[in-house]
Amino acid sequence: MTAPPIPRRFLATLEPITSMIFFSPEAFANYEALGLDGWSGYFCSRAAPMGPVSAEVVAATFYNFNPDMVRQNVRWDLASPEQVLEARHAGARATLDRVFGDGERPPKLDRAVELLREAVDACPPHGRPLAAAHARLAWPVDGMLALWHGSTVLREFRGDGHVSVLMGHAVGPVEAILLHSAYLGGKLDFLRISRQWSDEAIEAGIAGLVDRGFLTPDVTLTDGGGKFRGMLEHETDRLAAPPFTALGTEKCEELLELLHPVAMRLLETRAAPRGLGRMDPANKLV
Repeated sequence: MTAPPIPRRFLATLEPITSMIFFSPEAFANYEALGLDGWSGYFCSRAAPMGPVSAEVVAATFYNFNPDMVRQNVRWDLASPEQVLEARHAGARATLDRVFGDGERPPKLDRAVELLREAVDACPPHGRPLAAAHARLAWPVDGMLALWHGSTVLREFRGDGHVSVLMGHAVGPVEAILLHSAYLGGKLDFLRISRQWSDEAIEAGIAGLVDRGFLTPDVTLTDGGGKFRGMLEHETDRLAAPPFTALGTEKCEELLELLHPVAMRLLETRAAPRGLGRMDPANKLV
């Protein structure tokens, strides 16, 4: 079996590390203290590095969410981006401290951060609004928080590129959810609830993808749909490649080896849901 390309292997490893912040009780307690509920905490904290941009800008960068949902949860009137960022970083630090005690920090942490810095420096900002915004932030002094920050930039870099690929192949937000759900083997109910598209929008998306020959009416990938979804991921890999190309194969393998136990620890302790270790069925961590 052919090994997944390096950018795809980093997708599997980075996802639990970066996304633990979306499930951090410490972070959400901090957002609540600012007056932000769960969804406003999520959208504001992830968008905060861009500064106090309009709700329309935030909706434009969160591609597969219903924009009406995004707009109503951009609440700079309750907390400034600076306050939200402080709450987010404090929450991330608290979660990491809970999961990795002083005696459990990964070996060669400084080396992992050094390699992440090198990779982040090689991320071109063009067309990458979330990645560029996160990359401009100062690197945390704390090693574990710096590891999380660098991983987050690389994760957002891939995500921004994925949106470009979807748009280039006329895959709208709802169609993207449907293809992803079918690729994972059926997560539509979760995605429907969390992205808050109407039943009418979902039904129209299914009809459009059936018409293109990519889905069956029961939201199963056709052979052509499987090839199309695979092509989208390969195109995303290509756009995600610059930081890893700059590192070179030897350093990429070294960084993957250093990050893997961090990702696994977060999954094993449920600080990150185990499903995040199966973001790509062809490249699972667990």
